[in-house]
Amino acid sequence: ELRTPLNAILGFAELLQMGQYGPMTEKQLKPVHDIIDSTLYQTRLVSELIDQAQLEAGQLKLKISYFAPTAIIDGPLTTLEPLARNKGLTLTRSLAPDLLPTLSGDLTRLQQIMLNLVGNAIKFTDTGEIRVDIYHPDAHHWAMRVSDTGYGISPEAQDRIFEPFGQVDGSITRLHGGAGLGLSIVKQLTTIMGGQITLASHIEQGSTFTITLPIIPIEQPNA
Repeated sequence: ELRTPLNAILGFAELLQMGQYGPMTEKQLKPVHDIIDSTLYQTRLVSELIDQAQLEAGQLKLKISYFAPTAIIDGPLTTLEPLARNKGLTLTRSLAPDLLPTLSGDLTRLQQIMLNLVGNAIKFTDTGEIRVDIYHPDAHHWAMRVSDTGYGISPEAQDRIFEPFGQVDGSITRLHGGAGLGLSIVKQLTTIMGGQITLASHIEQGSTFTITLPIIPIEQPNA
């Protein structure tokens, strides 16, 4: 019910932007662009609230499939690269040469995790780079690591950022926005996937989030 009117607003605004109702001036296009951005932001907040409610109720179900490791990063990074570029940031990716050619899990949720971690890294980094690595920490696990050269997170804030509606420093949060649900959802998704999330961060030196997940053997078809 919350998504329906938002989708309608977004659809009509995009039609206006494309000139479906007649040509628009640059002055008119600016508020239309703002409407689209605000609607997308509100839609993301609604999606996070729905995910949080499903997680708390134990109703979120995983959809397991097999996929190439590149599928985890290609879509999310393609979406976020323009944001990084607009801030003058370098966004790099690396897949370990010994990475299994096929992984299994809920690809949509893994991409959601990647979008959240990289999006946060871009949001809270003004100069430098964001790096994404997919690798095997050991023979029984694979991992996603997102590192940035941003503000860093104080030890006090590190204790609460994974809690629902937890925030980093208030002034930074007010500057960049956010409801404080993203990292809580990331941690809960990681947990129900049987994994762990760790954070290493120092003020003015950046942050590194690492998601470690078990390797699930690929089921062989019956002979």
